[in-house]
Amino acid sequence: MDSVTVTVIIVISTIIIIQAVNILIKMPCCNNSHGLTAVMILNNNDDVEMKLENVIHKIRWTDDELIKKIIIVNNGMNCEQYEICKIYCCENEILEMAECDEVLKLIFSSEK
Repeated sequence: MDSVTVTVIIVISTIIIIQAVNILIKMPCCNNSHGLTAVMILNNNDDVEMKLENVIHKIRWTDDELIKKIIIVNNGMNCEQYEICKIYCCENEILEMAECDEVLKLIFSSEK
């Protein structure tokens, strides 16, 4: 495949994942939980450390009941970015990493 096709496939799959997450977040929960799961999609062009620091800083000023989990989606991160994310996940229990195909399963498991 040429690079344009690969780029189009990645963009479309990212949009589909974001739309699926938006639909799932708006669904009413059976147990009336107030928190939600947020998703960050990171690729090899992102400054992972800066984005994670910003999210952690914002969470510190947020009520614990508002956000249950932040799922970091690996959308083509390089090895260095992946290791940085693993370190942040170990230090912060609210962060969790996932591959693109694991996102929906993690969202459903965090809702329970």
